[in-house]
This record gives sequence, structure tokens and C-alpha cells, in this order.
Amino acid sequence: MKSVLSVLTGHGELGAGGRPTGFHLGETAEPWRILRDAGHRVDFVSVRGGRPPMTGYDAGCPAHDAFLEDPAGGLLLDRAPVPEEADPDDYDAVYFVGGHGTMWDFRGHPALERLARRIHEAGGVVAAICHGPAALVDVRLADGRHLVAGRRLTCFADAHDRARGLDGLLPFPLQRTLQRRGAVLSHAPDRKPHVVVDGRLVTGQNPQSARELGERLVRLLAAAPVRPPRAGTARFPVSTPRRKRIMPKKVLFALTSHGELGGTGRSTGFYVPEVAHPAAVFRAAGYDIDFVSVRGGAPPQDGVDPDDEVVAAFLADPAVKAALESTRTAAEVSAEDYDVLFYAGGHGAMWDFPGDSALAALASAVYERGGVVAAVCHGPAGLVDIRLSDGSHLVDGKRVACFTNEEEAAVGLSDVVPFLLESKLVERGARHTGTAAFAEHAVADRRLVTGQNPASAVRVAELALAELGAA
Repeated sequence: MKSVLSVLTGHGELGAGGRPTGFHLGETAEPWRILRDAGHRVDFVSVRGGRPPMTGYDAGCPAHDAFLEDPAGGLLLDRAPVPEEADPDDYDAVYFVGGHGTMWDFRGHPALERLARRIHEAGGVVAAICHGPAALVDVRLADGRHLVAGRRLTCFADAHDRARGLDGLLPFPLQRTLQRRGAVLSHAPDRKPHVVVDGRLVTGQNPQSARELGERLVRLLAAAPVRPPRAGTARFPVSTPRRKRIMPKKVLFALTSHGELGGTGRSTGFYVPEVAHPAAVFRAAGYDIDFVSVRGGAPPQDGVDPDDEVVAAFLADPAVKAALESTRTAAEVSAEDYDVLFYAGGHGAMWDFPGDSALAALASAVYERGGVVAAVCHGPAGLVDIRLSDGSHLVDGKRVACFTNEEEAAVGLSDVVPFLLESKLVERGARHTGTAAFAEHAVADRRLVTGQNPASAVRVAELALAELGAA
């Protein structure tokens, strides 16, 4: 097994244009999969540490979701270390992932230059794709020569940036700057894959080149001798959680207090199985369980199935019974006491979750101190108005699952609920992801974990634990 260090940008703004950018997911996920399938280890660093901004997500690409939901892949990114913490002697290759953000923070970064120089001079492989070669612009070897001088490579072409209207936004022209350093560049037509290998330097032109770059990198690693870790040291422990754990570990379930299903005359409330089943998962992992409701006191219940043994055991638990009879409101608890805030579903949530400003503030505080915000079914109604300290919506740009418009129509309540949840979340900038009606589906994206329906409740709890590094 060889070890590869993937380096991701921490820059999320495309110049002064107000458009988001970040590391390119496609350029990360495909090589990661190929390297892992070949038996190699892949670690991650991001320039600013922690979860880096992301671009290039394709909802129709299963490989993207597979990477983001894998404990050895995207779930590591929340605790990605900074490059300064990585020891080049521990790696056989370094891979500079693209994305336009690299144009701002890769070039001239001393730790990135050190990684590229030391790994290359020790006989390792240096790889970069798309705008990732920005990291190579100022790398000099021990003899003072530029790493790219006289070397054949490729990168995202200046003409292709111009074609996308980015010529005036980028801090420098990548292709022309590399040529000034003595690089011999070649390019394919726009959006066509093109990979160049020159010794132990491998570069790809664009996102379409990610698969071939991963395959070439595997071949180069197979030909390279194993570089064992130095005596008394270990590989860079990015799989070790860096977030300080609150003791005792706690999950706070948020419950609706609304008990009337619009003008139908039917009752509603929090959907008990969406609490009981996740609570069993959290308790098995050593977490304590607390409850809040919008109005406090005893919240109305819905969905109780006498044949569901997990629900029966949950409701028969004396501690649970006592807690549900006198729940507190969000204003009466502190975010510092909780690792996870879990919005339970039930149609009642559609009426009172969005308007609870104290609950939204609590969720924002849990999230911004490194915790997880989770929600299932109609529980994501609580996410609609959550804003972070920078003013952005929590769901903006994140993949989110919820009770779908199709499912609402199937239960005949599209004209009863105050809004369609899927549509409202998309209005807030969420990237909705769903599956067939009433089938299990849950997704994790940067410590926001959401599930589509009651069948997804257990999976939401499991993903929340994985986000915390407890799974």
C-alpha cells in the first residue's frame, strides 16, 4: 500500500464576482476511488483546515455521493488538517486537486511548495489537475531550478477560462505563468480529457481528465518503491477526530408542538418512530438523549404503531415518559451541551418549526461550534430559516433530503401543508436529493444530515455519528 496526500483549496469566492468556488468534487472523487480500489491510502489536507468549499457536485453522479458519504472519503473533510501539519516523508505522492479557488491560495504557499519539493526529491510522484498546477508555479528544487522547467505538463487552458468569462476575475493566467517558468504545455480541445506524464510528474487538463489521471497515478505508484514511515512515527492521522468531545455526549431532539393537520380535522404531532429508532442508535453509541419542543410541555404524538417494538420500548421507558411530559423550549437549553440537534418529523413541524427563532438560533450555534444538525422527513422544515453568523442560510449549497413533493402529493396533503418542503428548501439554496417515494434515502453534507421519510430515520442517525467520527 502506498500513501497519497490530496490537497484541497480553502478559497470559496471567485474573485469579486460573488460566485462561489472551491475544490472540484469530480477531480477528487474519481481519483480517490481509483486509488482506494488499488489498495492505496488517501489522506486530505485543506489550505485553511476543516471542511473546504466545494464545487462540481453532480446530483446524477453516484460516485460523488459515494465519496461524500464514505467515512474514508468526504466524511473526513470536516476535520481536514492544514498542509503545515503534513510530513512529506510520510507520502509516496501528493495530488493537487483543482477548482478555481486554487488560483488564490495554492500559488506561493510555503507548505505546499515544501510538500511538492520534498516528495519529488525523495522519489515520489507529484500530480495536479485543472487549476491544481497553480501549486507548482513557484516550486523550486534543491538546485534552484523550477520543478516545471523543461517538463511536459498540462493545465486548464487560459483560452478556456476566457471562454467562461473568467479572464478578468483570476489573479493570474495559469497557462502563461507556467510557460514563463519553462514548462512545455500541451492541451486538448475544451472539455476533452488530456493527461501528460513526464517522469514522476503527472498533470491533467480539466475535470474530464480525472479518471485517466487516477489510473496513471496508480501505475506510477506501482513502479515506485515503498517508502516506509520513519521509525517511531505514524502516517498522518487525518482519520482521528480533531473536534473536542463534549462529555457526556448528548443528542437533542427537537419536536413539533402543532397538533392539527390544517383544516382537515385530523390530528398530527411529532412522528414517534422518527425519534424512537434514531434514539436507539444514539444510545447504543453512548449518547444521552434530551428533548425540546416548540412550546414546551407535552408535545402531541403521531405515527405510534403498537406492533413496533422499538417504539413500544421507547414510550415505556420511564425516563423518556417523564421527559416527554415536560419538554423544555429551545430558549431554555444551551448549544454547548449538545453534539447533535436532531429535528424529528411529523406534519406538525410544517406549521411551527420555521417560525421558532430560538430553535433556529440554537441549531446555528450547535453547528458553528462543530456539532451536527440532523433532520428527517418533515423535520427539515426547521432548516428553512436557519442562518449562520455570516448571514447565509445553513442549507445554501448543501445537499439536502426531505419529504418530497411527490410524497406529499401521494398522501393527499399538497394543498393542506402551508408550503411544499422540497420547493422551499430549494428556494433557500439547498441542492435537493431524493429517491423513489417512501424508500430510504439520507445524505450528509458538511455536518448537515437529512433523511427523506420515516424509513430513513435510522440512516440519518448513523450518518450523524459518522460525521462526528463516532461511527
